[in-house]
Amino acid sequence: MSPIKTMTISTGAASTTLTSMKVAIITRDLENDMPAYVLRAYDLVWTAYNRIGQPIQGGRLKLADILPGERREIVLNWPTFPELQSARVQIYRPTGYLAAESDITFSE
Repeated sequence: MSPIKTMTISTGAASTTLTSMKVAIITRDLENDMPAYVLRAYDLVWTAYNRIGQPIQGGRLKLADILPGERREIVLNWPTFPELQSARVQIYRPTGYLAAESDITFSE
């Protein structure tokens, strides 16, 4: 079981030159949910895909510590690609194991 209670992805402000995506992470609370502990040295990995499912852009960033019960929002920006169809965001533990994963499909 993951210390991440929920992870949601939404599209950010529209632009002809920049694609924006907001990732909201909520961790489990010490009082109401387990397992609950500080997320330390976790990585966020994102990949954008074209209409035929090929990766066209991606990145990795180290998350700052996230406390139990905390909500953290991360905004990701990258150059707009006309063939952009979807994106996947994954959160990895320091051990390399997957802790959370979520997908989003962009409207035409």
